[in-house]
This record gives sequence, structure tokens and C-alpha cells, in this order.
Amino acid sequence: MQLVIVVPSKSSTVYLSDMKFSKQADEGAINVNPKFELGPDNYSGWSGFNEADGAHRLYVDDDHRTILFTGFTAFSDSFPLKEPGTYKLYQKGSNHVRNNGTHLVFADASGKEIRRITGKLSRSTKELSENFYGPKESTVYFVLPKGTSRAYFWIYNTSLYELRITRVGDENTYAELNMKVAK
Repeated sequence: MQLVIVVPSKSSTVYLSDMKFSKQADEGAINVNPKFELGPDNYSGWSGFNEADGAHRLYVDDDHRTILFTGFTAFSDSFPLKEPGTYKLYQKGSNHVRNNGTHLVFADASGKEIRRITGKLSRSTKELSENFYGPKESTVYFVLPKGTSRAYFWIYNTSLYELRITRVGDENTYAELNMKVAK
């Protein structure tokens, strides 16, 4: 195991008086911290979101939930995603404009993009005009593209309560899910 601490400038120093590693409970997701429950001041794969200029994109709401506010655009760190099969991308959040999206970008071992899928938290024009910003949910099923080694999120104009990828079965499961929807 290796611990690397990156500080924002050469003049910064980090002192640790005590450190403890503990195993986190399995949250049932491939991506780490899918509900952002570790709070705004942690490292859990969303490293670029709390910026040095004070533009905190991870914040705690009145119900004590940590929410990711993406602003115009934001990217997650990449995470391993290799096992062939059918997957589910689930998101719950609010968007404040019609032009929003959560892209899951698939990359090969060298980091080159193979493909991307998009999940949207849709709002009608009427909902937008009435300032209705309550959470919406979106689910997208997909088969992992061949050659995928890693993936990352590219998200814009969204406040997320949860963002989760789970493997739901082998490649045949995708066709079975589509058959159920068609009935």
C-alpha cells in the first residue's frame, strides 16, 4: 500500500501526527463514495472538485447530506472498469438548466477514449419555469465496450446526491433487461 499526499504549492507542508487506515464498508458500487457520504473534506476519487480558489463543489446541505455541485463542468478521477458485462449507471440529483449531462467516458489502458454514454436528469420547460429543482433520478444500462480499462465521469450543470455504477450481469443481461422494458 502506498500513500501519496499532494499539496497545492511548493511552499506548503503537511504534518501527520497520527494516521489510521481502515476498510470501508462495500457501498455496492464500482466508483468510490457514490453518495458523497465521506463529506466535503476527504479524498475519495473526486479530487478536483474542491479548488484552491474557494470554489467548493462538495458541500453539505441543510439535511446534512454532502452534494456534488458540478458548476459548468467537472471531471472525476478515473477508476478501473474492466470486467465484461452489463452495468447500470444510476444518478440522483438536480439540474438547473436543460443543458445538463453526466457522461461516463470509457478509456483504454493508455487513457484514450473509446466511447461515452450519457445520462440526463431531464426537466421540462414548464418545470424549469416554475423553479422546480427537486431531485430527479436517471438510470442507464450498458454493455462495457471492448478494450475498456478505465472510466471517468464528465458532468455539467448538475447537483448530485448520488452517482453509482454497478455490474448487474453478463453481456446477455442487457438483452434480457430490454425485453422486460418492451413488454
